Amino acid sequence: MKKHLFVLCLLASTALLHAQNFTGGYNFMLPANDASASAFLPKFPSQPIISPVVAVGNHFLVAGKPYRFWGVNVTVAAAFPALAIAPSVAARAQKLGINLVRFHHIDNPAWTGDDNSLMSLSRSTRILNPAALNRLDNFIAELKKKGIYTNMNLNVSRTFNRFDNVPDADSLREFGKGVTVFDPQLIAFQKEYAKQILVHTNPYTGLKLAQDPALAMVEIINENSLYGMWKESVLKPVSQGGGLIVRHSRMLDSLWNGFLANRYGTQAALATAWQITSGNTANRIQDPGFENTTLSPNWQNEIHAGAMASFNRDATTSASGSNSFRVDVTTSSTDSWHVQFKHTNFSVKKDTSYIVKFWAKANAPRYIDVAFTRNDAPYTYYGSKGFSLTTAWQEYSMVVTAPEDNVGQVRLSYQLGNGGVGSVWFDDISFSQPTMKSFDVGEDLASKNIRRTDYPARVFFPQRRTTDIAEFYISLQKNFMENMRSYLRDSLGVTAPITGTNALVGIQEGFQHQNLDFIDDHSYWDHPSFPGVAWDAANWKIGNQPMSKDVNFGAIANAFSGIQMTNKPFTISEYNHAAPNIYRVEMLPAMVSYGSFHGMDGLMFFEYNNDSDGSLNNDRIGNFFSIHRDNAVMSLFPSSAFAYRYGLVAEAVPTMVSYTQNDIYTSHLTDYATSRWDKYVPYDRRLNLTHSIKTSTYSGTVPFSSVSLPRAETDVYHTSTGQTVLNTKSGVLTTATPKYASISGFLKDNPNTQAGNLTLLNATQFGALTWLSDSEKSLSDADTTFITLASRTQNTGMTWNADNTSINTNWGNAPTAQQAISATLRVNINAYSLRLHTLSATGQSLKTTDICAVEPGVFEILLNEQTLWYALEVTNRTKCVPVELKRVKY
Repeated sequence: MKKHLFVLCLLASTALLHAQNFTGGYNFMLPANDASASAFLPKFPSQPIISPVVAVGNHFLVAGKPYRFWGVNVTVAAAFPALAIAPSVAARAQKLGINLVRFHHIDNPAWTGDDNSLMSLSRSTRILNPAALNRLDNFIAELKKKGIYTNMNLNVSRTFNRFDNVPDADSLREFGKGVTVFDPQLIAFQKEYAKQILVHTNPYTGLKLAQDPALAMVEIINENSLYGMWKESVLKPVSQGGGLIVRHSRMLDSLWNGFLANRYGTQAALATAWQITSGNTANRIQDPGFENTTLSPNWQNEIHAGAMASFNRDATTSASGSNSFRVDVTTSSTDSWHVQFKHTNFSVKKDTSYIVKFWAKANAPRYIDVAFTRNDAPYTYYGSKGFSLTTAWQEYSMVVTAPEDNVGQVRLSYQLGNGGVGSVWFDDISFSQPTMKSFDVGEDLASKNIRRTDYPARVFFPQRRTTDIAEFYISLQKNFMENMRSYLRDSLGVTAPITGTNALVGIQEGFQHQNLDFIDDHSYWDHPSFPGVAWDAANWKIGNQPMSKDVNFGAIANAFSGIQMTNKPFTISEYNHAAPNIYRVEMLPAMVSYGSFHGMDGLMFFEYNNDSDGSLNNDRIGNFFSIHRDNAVMSLFPSSAFAYRYGLVAEAVPTMVSYTQNDIYTSHLTDYATSRWDKYVPYDRRLNLTHSIKTSTYSGTVPFSSVSLPRAETDVYHTSTGQTVLNTKSGVLTTATPKYASISGFLKDNPNTQAGNLTLLNATQFGALTWLSDSEKSLSDADTTFITLASRTQNTGMTWNADNTSINTNWGNAPTAQQAISATLRVNINAYSLRLHTLSATGQSLKTTDICAVEPGVFEILLNEQTLWYALEVTNRTKCVPVELKRVKY
């Protein structure tokens, strides 16, 4: 579960939002305890687990064969079901295609109470709750019987307390993240807990979890990155605006000075290494205050896509001097770059940092983007930052680092295209190299008082100093994770693959995992943000936008960013499109298509459930992340799990990149973001929508260069395998393979969309459509095939706010309703006639309709029943009289 404040979607436009609560819906509840057989749903094996998981090369193997995991997170109270309920929970999961459960937040009693956690608020966290442990053991055993593996998380949200004799325990930030990597006492406690959970004998299996073949993987720490915390400037005392207690800040200071002493030995050697290379601190901007009678020709403007704006000097207001520059946007557009006020024709040097400063105000509060790019082909992107302007003059700044030498073709642009109509003023703009220093006053290695440089301040110090601090944080965490892996493997006898952490920050974290067994990451679309207090249930927002119309396909490009390695399995242990986003069903086809394309070895949706046993049959979506009661999402599980687990979508031949260690330690020079959630790779992440980019080595001999990489496509993306096409202009994703086809997104707006032997002639709603053959035969030759058509789920009485970005606490009540969606399909099947089965929520046939071919091997099918599931059965009657097909009107 996320405990951070970020939104991965772009809140670019509200044009897509419309009246939120649909009418005319129907109930389609997938029973919580259903394990009934179905002749039409995909079949998944349920044999007890006997073969362990091993990591060999870039895939997991079970019994010597590649094996993929379609999983879910089970968190807090849901990890401890009553003994009588656990079998039915496992059986339902198995029927839907789940073969992995990630146990997460089982060390946090604050959210569930002592009875539903391994730890207690009223005693030391070193003493586990035997009753909860017994229920967990039983659940793991029941899952094992159904062929469902376990992913065990170790340190997640454990809240150390005074009973643990941890000094200042009540002041540790965010479950002690960061400090759990370097505090010896907390490291010892983590090892102790790992022994408690992994080495005790499970009475229901007779095995220690460490040696149980049902243990598929172990995660050491969750979303815990020292480098990421450095980026966010929290590795300093709270009194200085950071997140550390003084004791831990001093502990890091001591480790840092020890690192420098081991490397340099003396102050003189350190001073030599940290020498300043003189730079040009002059302002590159011509007419920065707009005081000249004639505006410099270096100042220019651009307007695109129907936007309209005027650009003029203004003598009525200024931050200083007599003039400012005014941009009046009279017609807004969908993207910020559609209106640009820009300065061109200046130069930069590779790997050199620059500071952009400017004064600005607006006639009303307004958000703008400032971008730093090449001004000619290939228009290389150097960096950008968003700013929130007010009605008063204020100074703003950003730091950028040039990734290349550029003589006379640099662009600094102020982008205002999508903030609505209004006026913005600029004044006193500067672009220059910073004045640098090697040391702060009084710093001396012998006195062990060399300070740790803050991430935003890195541009004021020589590159060698900032490279050293980056290497310090990277190596400190790398050593911790490798030490923990050795303890788990050598001392506790864990046989399952082990990873260090997840929610990776950038390429340096792949480097940290070189000696771990696999790499894991997290990604979300439309994660809620909290304008006031974090996780305030009454004050939150989502963008409520579709990923399918995001030009970067945000959460997918983030998930498959290129941090994967060619010699290690790769998993996504948390993924979701947060409820109540009305486009949520798009995530299933997207993950099947791109996860398969990138060779992802495991996917775990966050989350299946986090509540007590009673919520399993409560037909109500209760929070941002739990999907077990979102019946539209869950209806897509059988087809999606089958297509992904059995490799129906082709894996790409990877495009390999390599890095030197210097590339890793200097990545902060070109990483302009100051949030750990902005994943950094030194190339356009949109390339991962067409190519599978993976790292071959971090020990390269030649510095990384993106020159050899292909150019990123825009708007319409075609995977290199030719099976998937993403059109972000029309908002539709298609995948066509011999045994699986999907069309998702704005189905209503994209009639006659084709995916192989499937054509969507028309439809009535946004939605997700999948067509699956779970036999050895292709879709065109199979005797039966399975169709899912889903749109939205909503609770009864759910209430949206005025701008459709929040429901606050108004989640509504049971039962859920499915939005009615109808579609007309054309399918190519080698048959004379078909029978369409309308299926129940358990997969049983409720109604049949005979369908004749409209021409040899071509059938048109109307799906308009109150169901999310259909099946097609070949009947091949020699005499077949076509019936009139009433196509959907929209």
